Amino acid sequence: MSSFYPYVDDRRAWNGANLPAKESLAHTLPRAATDQLMRTARVLASKGLPFSAFGREHFAEPDLVEALQAPFREVRNGLGFAIIRGLPVEGAPLDVVKLAYWGLGALLGRGQSQSNLGDLIGEVADVTNVDPHARGYRSAKELRLHTDICDMIALLSVRAARTGGENSVASAFAVHNLFLAERPDLLGPLYDGYHNHRRGEEAPDEDPITPHRVPVFSVAHGALSIRYVRPYITHGLKAKGEAYPELIEALDALEGFAERVKFTFRLDPGETLLLNNLTTLHARSEFEDWPQPDRKRLLLRLWLNADGFRQKNPNIHLYGDGDGIPFVAGRTSSYAGFD
Repeated sequence: MSSFYPYVDDRRAWNGANLPAKESLAHTLPRAATDQLMRTARVLASKGLPFSAFGREHFAEPDLVEALQAPFREVRNGLGFAIIRGLPVEGAPLDVVKLAYWGLGALLGRGQSQSNLGDLIGEVADVTNVDPHARGYRSAKELRLHTDICDMIALLSVRAARTGGENSVASAFAVHNLFLAERPDLLGPLYDGYHNHRRGEEAPDEDPITPHRVPVFSVAHGALSIRYVRPYITHGLKAKGEAYPELIEALDALEGFAERVKFTFRLDPGETLLLNNLTTLHARSEFEDWPQPDRKRLLLRLWLNADGFRQKNPNIHLYGDGDGIPFVAGRTSSYAGFD
């Protein structure tokens, strides 16, 4: 076994079959703290300013700051994910919910742009009736296990689907351990990585394909991380007209191992899934929505970076220095280049 490939023998390498029910993993915010958060959000929403105008100092109520410490520790150095309950979304205006949610995020990290639109809060909803080429999170289809491009992801459920739409998470440490045990020969291609296709969301001075190989697994100062968005890899192969059968076999194995260890649950309205995007894969099942527009499934997404969160190989960045996707005037968050 190569010393370059770390084996993780602690609770970070969990198997979903051995985790307790979601209810036992949840962290509930104090009601008084969330009531104050909503009051603050109502006042700030009335100012008509963008989210970026408000920072940690606007939301740093002591009890709320303290309540977020345990889930943050779990995300950073524990299971790699946490479920946070208690944000009162039912009946609240969406602009107030968004500002309250932005406030929670500001207490955990810095919000990042999630597309060329420069959106700091992503609306995870099915919009394919108006944009058939929308990115996967804006459709009702299944999203297979993957990562995004930030330190942490937060997903707040505002409205649940009629059926389906369950969330899954999987430990990258457990997946890596399975490679070591069963297919260590496939780790090389994953550490090598491949040039990722940016799918139309590159900055004007960037190429459509990353000039560097983006590793799937990487180690920086002893910290193992994962960066995995399979369409970006396969589209890079197509665009360059290249075949890499060893990498494809390794990606297939990765998905198979992740399916074996994943933990699946339903995120209910008012619950937030916070996860370590460098150590945890996440997925969503296909869903059937409600016919009424005001009942359609809606999650709010934050991409968060935090200083000193984790040592990283800089080659995992798809865009610039890793602080989100650059805003480009006139672009849309959709891509018709590949099926």
